[in-house]
Amino acid sequence: MNRKYLLNSFIVIVILFGIAYHFFVAKRDGEMASFKHEFIMIPEVLTGTKVYRMTNISGTNIVIDIADYNGRAQAGYANKIEPNHYSEFVHQGPKLLFACFDENEHTHLRCSNVVKLEELRLPKSPVNSNEGNYWQAENKAG
Repeated sequence: MNRKYLLNSFIVIVILFGIAYHFFVAKRDGEMASFKHEFIMIPEVLTGTKVYRMTNISGTNIVIDIADYNGRAQAGYANKIEPNHYSEFVHQGPKLLFACFDENEHTHLRCSNVVKLEELRLPKSPVNSNEGNYWQAENKAG
């Protein structure tokens, strides 16, 4: 009886620990970058740094820029990418929203139609050691 009680208690503790980990730890740094509506959503990174490769899969030059939550571009992070070229973005900090634009027409584009988004598994060491957000590679032939 005593042994069975200990085993059941242990199982309950393991299950509760797993649930707590899932809700309080795993979701924070475990989120993946994704397309949200017509934007690119880069999740919050609480520890470490993540690098995202954005490849232009369209037939026209595009500009990717950080957007405010009304979809308007913000100054400072604009990056032009030619067809079949890529840029890599280093991210640490709060979540970011990127918008995509046609460089020539100055029109808003659905990012999922013009960008292939990848999180690099083994990123090259960042160009500079600053924390925060910056483009590590811009408009590289790929």
